Amino acid sequence: MCNGTDAVSLIHDDDDTYMWKFLETPAPLLQKCVIRGSWDEEEDTKPLELLGGDTSNLRYVNISVPSVRWKMGMFTQLKALSLSNAASDGLTIGHTLDFLRASPCLEYLDIGGVDIAPVGPPASPVITLPYLKSINLYCNSTAVTGSILRHIQMPSCNRFIVSVDMRGEIGHMAFIKETFNPFREILRELHVRNGGSKFSIHSRGFGWESFPILHRKYGFSVHITGTLDPLAICWVDQILQKESGLQVDFNLLRAAAVSQAALEALAPMQCVTGASIEGFTGTRKKSVSRIFRFLSSPLSSRCSLPSLPCLRELLISTTGWTAQELLDMVQFRSSAFPDTTTDRPKLAIKVWRGASTWSGSTSHIFNLATLTKLRSVEGVESLRFIGERRAYGYSLPKKPGIVVAGGLPSGNLSCVKLESVFIVQFGIQPK
Repeated sequence: MCNGTDAVSLIHDDDDTYMWKFLETPAPLLQKCVIRGSWDEEEDTKPLELLGGDTSNLRYVNISVPSVRWKMGMFTQLKALSLSNAASDGLTIGHTLDFLRASPCLEYLDIGGVDIAPVGPPASPVITLPYLKSINLYCNSTAVTGSILRHIQMPSCNRFIVSVDMRGEIGHMAFIKETFNPFREILRELHVRNGGSKFSIHSRGFGWESFPILHRKYGFSVHITGTLDPLAICWVDQILQKESGLQVDFNLLRAAAVSQAALEALAPMQCVTGASIEGFTGTRKKSVSRIFRFLSSPLSSRCSLPSLPCLRELLISTTGWTAQELLDMVQFRSSAFPDTTTDRPKLAIKVWRGASTWSGSTSHIFNLATLTKLRSVEGVESLRFIGERRAYGYSLPKKPGIVVAGGLPSGNLSCVKLESVFIVQFGIQPK
């Protein structure tokens, strides 16, 4: 390999003989190495002796899939390290920490789908990475994820993405506290910087991420798969406290129900200002009603305030509920605040148009009388329908309005703020 080369990028093909020989050739001036390829578990490939063992000058390393012969002192002074879907062949947590300790100027760390053996020194000093801006971890075990996070400090981190699969494991909350507590201030600051975050609630775990995470250079995402521990909800509340902007997503696609203990932990959180109910319910219609009942329940027998007392936005994008249930909920929330309350939050409601019809039917949930009552509730700031405007296969006028099915309704339209009303009589096709 030419000694003057400062970067090389190779993509694996069916005949890797030449590539292997090329990558095992010393290149003392090479600074950037990107290796990507497909993986065949049955293929017997000898571990790659990267650059003939002389890798000390590499600054940017991105390895996906190839089997590499890992050894201590392999990487030093790295600025970016990315390992994904790579065979371990002896890669241990000890090697990983050695790479990090030898790279104090590291800026980007991305490890995902790598079979790292949780073997390392029994005691190791904390590694300070003052320039680390982005970390993305999805490892094969909680032991590996925990070992990496518990051994590093990254005061300049502005992109924190960690995913942990704890299915079949115990001690979820102990792991969360021990692993993530050192980064509480980073999570809180990124929540504020991004204008808020969302917390997904389902019985198989939880996800907490700033929004939007995918298209920004700064943000966070913490996903834990496994049984939802109510204490994890309390942990988020302790980090944010009264910081506003947390949105709670009740994801009905992921699980049939959320435990009562989880709902009780969620109820008093003042940082929650938004909520969404999403997912096609099918046979889980009781789940939607249960969430409506939760939102219309008092915090306790001694406190009349409703659950999620600072809630200001509600998005409904699932079927399996009735307009009367929604009306009952907002009426309770409006009356639950004492008359002396000066900062009573008003609820802005958005309903996805696909959720405003009965499941498997063209019959609309809303009628004029219910809409009028909902709009007149003191605690309702607005009620809007969002999404594509279609009824019976025909496009509707692209202005704010409602669809009233079944003919012309009776009632007074003067109190309903609408720009258009589109009336569909059953059996008559709109022109």
